[in-house]
Amino acid sequence: MHSAMKPHVMNHTDEEFPTEDPFTDWSEITAAVGKDFFHKLNRALGVILGADCVYIAEIPFNAEACLQTLAAYRDGAKVSNYTFTSPGTACAQALREGAAVCVGDLQETFPKAAHLAPEIRSFFAMKLHGLNHQPIGVIALGWRDESPDLDKARSLVEKMTGRISAELQRIRSATLLKKQLHLTQEILNAIPIPVFYKNTELEYMGCNREFEKVIGCCQKDLQGKRVKDVAPNDCFGRFQDVDRRVLLTGQLESYEGDMIYNDGDKRDVVFKKAVFHDDDGHIGGVVGTMFDITDIKNAEKEIYRLANFDPATGLPNRQYFLNALEKSTFRALRDKKRLAVLCLDLDRFKSISNALTHNGRDQLLKEYSSRIAYQSRERDIYAQIGNDRFAVVLNSVASEQTSEAVARRMLGTLAEPVVVSGHEIFCTGSIGIAHLETDGVDPQTLLLNAETAMLRARKQGGNMYLHSSQDFNRAAQERLTLEAGLRRALHDRALALYYQPQVDMRSGALYGAETLLRWTHPTLGQVPPDQFIPIAEECGLIGPIGDWALKMACQQNAAWQAAGYPPIRVAVNLSGHQLTRSLPSRISEILRETGLAAEFLELELTESVMIENSEVNRAILQELKGIGVHLSIDDFGTGYSSLRYLQRFPFDTLKIDHSFTKDLEVEEGCAALTDTVIAIALRHNLKIIAEGIETLGQRDHLIASGCPSGQGYLFGRPVSSIEFEQNFQSPHYCKTG
Repeated sequence: MHSAMKPHVMNHTDEEFPTEDPFTDWSEITAAVGKDFFHKLNRALGVILGADCVYIAEIPFNAEACLQTLAAYRDGAKVSNYTFTSPGTACAQALREGAAVCVGDLQETFPKAAHLAPEIRSFFAMKLHGLNHQPIGVIALGWRDESPDLDKARSLVEKMTGRISAELQRIRSATLLKKQLHLTQEILNAIPIPVFYKNTELEYMGCNREFEKVIGCCQKDLQGKRVKDVAPNDCFGRFQDVDRRVLLTGQLESYEGDMIYNDGDKRDVVFKKAVFHDDDGHIGGVVGTMFDITDIKNAEKEIYRLANFDPATGLPNRQYFLNALEKSTFRALRDKKRLAVLCLDLDRFKSISNALTHNGRDQLLKEYSSRIAYQSRERDIYAQIGNDRFAVVLNSVASEQTSEAVARRMLGTLAEPVVVSGHEIFCTGSIGIAHLETDGVDPQTLLLNAETAMLRARKQGGNMYLHSSQDFNRAAQERLTLEAGLRRALHDRALALYYQPQVDMRSGALYGAETLLRWTHPTLGQVPPDQFIPIAEECGLIGPIGDWALKMACQQNAAWQAAGYPPIRVAVNLSGHQLTRSLPSRISEILRETGLAAEFLELELTESVMIENSEVNRAILQELKGIGVHLSIDDFGTGYSSLRYLQRFPFDTLKIDHSFTKDLEVEEGCAALTDTVIAIALRHNLKIIAEGIETLGQRDHLIASGCPSGQGYLFGRPVSSIEFEQNFQSPHYCKTG
């Protein structure tokens, strides 16, 4: 017995279970496992030792300052488990010192026990150890009596601690494993794609929730099954072959296949499979993932459709056509067969479609598309290569007559009326034909030449077909070369402005200059304006080119004035394409940016502005006049304008075309026409200037007829801005004569 104030600490060694107690069936106790073992042991110890309470407690994994009972016995009966804080208790001392703690005055030695178990006077506690002898829990007994047989308790419990510790360690390991498995499963379930794993016999060991959804089978029912038990018959063979190959090579394998999901949908899936290893480093089986790429595949198909087919008609587009044409030309050249390309454009389609709704336009296009497809042969390729433009590859044509026959059939079927929204619509077509080798050997050239021939057919009135012409193709190619070069020149600022002096022919005084656009092509050399200006107008470059010329001319004139040279008026030619409602505001902006007064800018326009869209153009010119710029009409008398336009449009100056000037001295009729133009200008209070003056005789005739101003080689050729500055040093021209 121990009744000292200090706890009595005793070392212990593990021995065999006691067998001397005739009333305890130790074999039944030792045969039990888990908490059942603990409960039976607690009851036996309570009976043998007369303890009022017995418990086995463990240190929780995440709360080392606490103890949690796994089996508790009090007053001869099992009680519910509980948790208590261990610091300051006999249990904490046993855990800390590693030896049994026996105390006969519990409340005095460990005051905290007064709160935990105020009725217990004597107490015994012994550490339970796990792996590496780390403390994992305690076994404790308590008595209300102050003098129980603690030596007997120590002797009996010491013999059992090995088995108790081992069982507690087993429970803790199982609990930890369960937690780890649960965490692993939760991680797997958090993965948004199906995951599964199998053993080396290719039997399923587990999966995540996404895989359960795919196969319609829970993990519990899946375990032990093979792929043939869950996959469709047409799938399991290839799945199993990959599994075996992965086990054999140990290499990651990725492959694509289709699979019917549990919901009945057929999905495109990317499978990735690899081996995993057990604790000994041996291959433990196969782990796999499934990535559903159905949406990606559908998106790729949609992207391909949008990239290769017209959304309205569903016909292949230009890109698809060129790819198909490339394959056809390769086969035709290889097999020495003839091939033709037809390019078809619907005549007047723009004006027709403007009278229709969007749906009506699509309906019309679909109808014509189906007619073109119907007239094409089964081996031919047809496509919609533009808004109202179609192309056909005629494979294996016998001769030009074959392609002509197809073209005639197409023109005939297009000419038949189409009913849209209750209205009969009549439309014709223009077709261009190009033949392999004769008109090109590559797809781009063939199609280009067919399109060029089609444009010729359309210009000749439409409703006809024309074959490609090498001469015309050469001209078209030169035009494309010029257009490309012009675009580069604008981008690289390779255009230049030249200035030709305008003088008072009576005194020879300089009063103005006309700006003339110049372009030197890197390979073609100097390109005449009458060659590249029409191209600029057709391809939409005249706007940015004209804007650049206006700004540069104003900037240069302002610079001359800032340098102290006498102020002059600079004339800039405007194309009819530049005459838009935004032009007045743009002119004002340029004048503001360059600091040039409006009175020193003159805009030259041709007769066409008075005829085409005359009322709108008249309003624009009135607005320009209000800004303060001067307006002149260029080349008057060479077109079909009416004299009444001179009264309605706010021009300041009339220019006599050089075609009148050059023959003044040799043709009386030309002189009479020139005199008439001068008289008209004077009658309308317009200033007059003649261009193209090269001789003194021309100058003298014009002065005598009432035209005081002129420009031409007689006074100076067009020169760069630097060269033109020399004119300011010589204020008088042609004093002789």
